[in-house]
Amino acid sequence: MGGGQGWLPLIYTNTSDRPCVLRGVPGADLRGPADPNGPVYPLFRQRTGIQDVRLRPGANASARLVVLSDQDGSVGSFGSRNWTPTELASIPPGETTGFTLPWPAGVTVLRQDSATHPGSWIEAFAAG
Repeated sequence: MGGGQGWLPLIYTNTSDRPCVLRGVPGADLRGPADPNGPVYPLFRQRTGIQDVRLRPGANASARLVVLSDQDGSVGSFGSRNWTPTELASIPPGETTGFTLPWPAGVTVLRQDSATHPGSWIEAFAAG
């Protein structure tokens, strides 16, 4: 991903020995260094296109993470600039245990914590 808007797939795998169903939109927080908005950026959940995704053991589904990166001269909420998360935390709906992944090196995020329609969000699960 370069400057502007891009996306990354978040892949969720059924590690149990039973089929499962994913419903809705997973939670996703970007965590990183101090910022005028704080160290955590909870991403907006895009609730369109929601469908049940049934997974057999070992199968996976994905949720698209759309990210608006900083560009020269861009300023986010409360004066945020050039914020680079260090990790992504996610939890599927209905679960009590989540996971944390390292954030791709050098990918900045334009923080829009106070925006009605922010340029970064996470979408509903899709098969595969």
